[in-house]
Amino acid sequence: STDEVLRRADAACLAAGAGGRNRVQRYEPGNEDLRTEELRLQWVGRVESLLDSDALYLRAQMLMPISAAAGELPSYEILLGIDAPGEKISPYEFVAALQRLGRSHELDLWVLRHTFAWLRENWAVLDAIESLSVNLSVASLTHPAVISMLRQALADASLPARKLVFEITESAAIQSFEAAERFIVEMRRFGVGFSLDDFGSGFTSYAHLKRLSVDKLKIDGSYVVDMCGNASDLAIVKSMTDIAHTLGMQVIAEWVESPQILEKLIEVGVDYAQGYAVHKPVRLSELVAPPDVTGDQSPAVS
Repeated sequence: STDEVLRRADAACLAAGAGGRNRVQRYEPGNEDLRTEELRLQWVGRVESLLDSDALYLRAQMLMPISAAAGELPSYEILLGIDAPGEKISPYEFVAALQRLGRSHELDLWVLRHTFAWLRENWAVLDAIESLSVNLSVASLTHPAVISMLRQALADASLPARKLVFEITESAAIQSFEAAERFIVEMRRFGVGFSLDDFGSGFTSYAHLKRLSVDKLKIDGSYVVDMCGNASDLAIVKSMTDIAHTLGMQVIAEWVESPQILEKLIEVGVDYAQGYAVHKPVRLSELVAPPDVTGDQSPAVS
């Protein structure tokens, strides 16, 4: 059909552009690059409906303190959830599609608005939480709409900015290092904290690490998940932890999938553990204030 011809031509053009431009790309059904672009095109019409519907929701996963330096209160990371009737959509695929379409800042704005609304409405829970982490894409570090929204929202006394931590991936920080540095400096004026996510997955030098001046460093889970049986991974996790502590940062380990991993992390001095062995994500709306008196300051999960 005419529509199919145009769709295939569009996918081939996108693949040619992604491959470096000034090249010819013939459409072949089994080509992985073309398959990627076709999936991207399929998302174009769905992004609007998902962002404007009630299908998206926020989840929270605990970052459990496991060192004396971390204190006693847990932190939580905001994660995306998708509940589309009649179909199963992976949040990872949705985020990846938005990144490919150059629209990741739109999702960041959606997450920020809904997170801020929850913070304003749940002051009773905040005393039992150390912080709430929100991931930001590289596009948001310089996007005028995001910067403007944050300046206005964080200056409002009704929003407890001191409870917020913005997570920036290592690859995003390196990709736009100067922008990340400027963003961190400006947002710190409002009392916001910063965490460098997926550390070890990119090529950050320790000089970059010093200049970025983040509060927390999250070790990439690929080093954590096998550290009990892999001496190299264990040594890398310990080295990253020691360096981060020397620079005055707290350390988070993700992908903590077993009690054995948790024990090793405590041994090497990691400050926070995140993973299914610690806590499975729940809807943000299910975090409620503790009933009290037991002395346990962790928010309850209903």
